Amino acid sequence: MEPTVTQMQSIDEDIWLTVLSWLPARDVARCAILSKALKCLSRDEFLWSPLLTELWTGKVYIPKSFQVLREQKQCYLAYSQSLQDASRVHIRREELVDFVWSFRFKPSAGRAWIVADPWWLGDQAQTRYFLPNGTVSFHGRETRLLGAEFKWQIIETDDGPHVKIADFPSSKIFRCSNWGFRLESCWVLWTSFPMPLRGQDPTLETVWVSFTPDQERQVLEYNTGFILR
Repeated sequence: MEPTVTQMQSIDEDIWLTVLSWLPARDVARCAILSKALKCLSRDEFLWSPLLTELWTGKVYIPKSFQVLREQKQCYLAYSQSLQDASRVHIRREELVDFVWSFRFKPSAGRAWIVADPWWLGDQAQTRYFLPNGTVSFHGRETRLLGAEFKWQIIETDDGPHVKIADFPSSKIFRCSNWGFRLESCWVLWTSFPMPLRGQDPTLETVWVSFTPDQERQVLEYNTGFILR
């Protein structure tokens, strides 16, 4: 039998909130199914504001809409929507444009590219920008590299969403544990946050080798110049 409103009211609300504050977020949320009175208390800002702070600690990307929810004292909604968003890989165009991207080559790109890459020499990774006009900048806001201008687009593949730049093999979109985005192709790695120096984060140095047939086709097309579709 669930506690009645009268029984709930016989215990001070602050005492209930203090008891609930000792529970982890999952158990606080489960209390909502126990009674109508507990459902109301389990959404209280007193509980969810510190839980949200803990959840967001160490995260490099919090969508603005969730920050607005917190300002509106809807921390429970901000918490639940943040968890749902953390696994989203369908990056939005405005997100791609807003980030300052770190960039480095992978060993598979070849020694000629590695020896000239600052990240491999122990320095900070290079920065790149996806500009609103659909081009990529390589140095500051310059959009040309060796006289060529490179266009970008977000494409759908059998392997999920990818970012395609010019005729290079496309980069698969991943999410990191810090909620940042990672773009990875067979030859390059991008992060939507400052890339840790070489040796500081092994999780970003593991080579992704799960190529789809489409990815392999793109590599062959780039290397041979033949369209294989």
